[in-house]
Amino acid sequence: MKPTIPYTGIPNTFRRDLRAGKPLIGCWSSLANPITTEVLGLAEFDWLLLDGEHAPNDVGTLIPQLMALKDSPSAPVVRPPWNDAVIIKRLLDAGFYNFLIPFVETEAEALAAVKATRYPPAGIRGVSVAQRHNRYGTVPDYLATVNDHTCVLVQIESGPGSPRSMPSPGWTVSTASSSARPTWPPRWGTWARPGIPRCSRRFATSSPGPGHRASPAASWPRSRPTRGATWSGGRPSSPSAATSGDQGLRAEDQRAGLRLPRRAGVRRRGRGQGGEPHHHGRGPAEAFATVQPLFALMGKNITLVGGNGDGQTCKVANQIIVALTIEAVGEALLFASKMGADPAKVRQALMGGFASSRILEVHGERMIKRTFDPGFRIELHQKDLNLALSSAKAIGVSLPNTATAQELFNACAAHGGKAWDHSAMVRALEMLANHEIAGMT
Repeated sequence: MKPTIPYTGIPNTFRRDLRAGKPLIGCWSSLANPITTEVLGLAEFDWLLLDGEHAPNDVGTLIPQLMALKDSPSAPVVRPPWNDAVIIKRLLDAGFYNFLIPFVETEAEALAAVKATRYPPAGIRGVSVAQRHNRYGTVPDYLATVNDHTCVLVQIESGPGSPRSMPSPGWTVSTASSSARPTWPPRWGTWARPGIPRCSRRFATSSPGPGHRASPAASWPRSRPTRGATWSGGRPSSPSAATSGDQGLRAEDQRAGLRLPRRAGVRRRGRGQGGEPHHHGRGPAEAFATVQPLFALMGKNITLVGGNGDGQTCKVANQIIVALTIEAVGEALLFASKMGADPAKVRQALMGGFASSRILEVHGERMIKRTFDPGFRIELHQKDLNLALSSAKAIGVSLPNTATAQELFNACAAHGGKAWDHSAMVRALEMLANHEIAGMT
């Protein structure tokens, strides 16, 4: 692992990089657990947001999480439960330099947030000579300099707010939530309705002046990135739907798009299936080149398969191969077991020949040891095979063995096995044979 420089609040590199317009990649942490936060800190995100609005966090739970990030390069950002000067003061004293203030609707509210983080005369922050923020009085010239290193981000959550309408000094970045409400009463989750995308695009082109940034924050499944953005999504869909959907997006907003479906059945080590994740991307080559360094952090085999829909086609093809190989391994081990051979020894012998595969290695062992705790659940593989079969029907292609594998999954699901690991397909074969695979002693 390459050496990293731990984040420090003075000088606040997070604030500096934001004001310079540098893209920063971060993660939202809502689990209120210092061990989880410590693990996220090792991932070397540019920032980690510790949520106090919609997560069970308070000053008492946030301080251990700050301690867990002591050696991390990730800048801690906190979202307090409300734009309240007393709460903000306590979070400052606890050690936070970066704030995302929720539900800021007016210039006065933005000014109040900034003033709560500044010592007089710029603000109203109360003075404490010894607290975590100033390392218990050991930071030189702390009172004179800390105002210039405190970063305030304001979260605009409804139509009236915009960066231009709130040109107050002191705040650095404004974010617009994808659950924004251009009208009242709200219609929750309806991000695709006409008013909200227009609001988001208008927001993204708003800026109160140099050193400030406006950024829409999208979280709903149908959220839309802004003009000129490169977006990536891994949401499962049929290849034809992925193709037509992306064409519609480009016709509307001329965005560069990439989809990144994850290959099921191969997980990171420690997740029960072994191996590194592989990703099949599809989209314009220029957009792929732009985001490839990010994809490289997620897996080793990053391949641009082709144009619209090709990545999803590749993912569905992968699921066909995995399902049929699980079925083949299950049949072979079931046959060996009922013939009286030791299936564990048979598997060991086959691993040295042409029949060797990761499915035989990993899932063959699961079948013999009867360990069907889910890595990849049967119900998820059913969904993927439904995509394969429906797409095949649309183009007039017969997939007889895929249909058989799906029926075996359906039989497992009918016996309460939707949440079993997909290697448990062998249970359906065992029911047909009235015999259970078992290793011999």
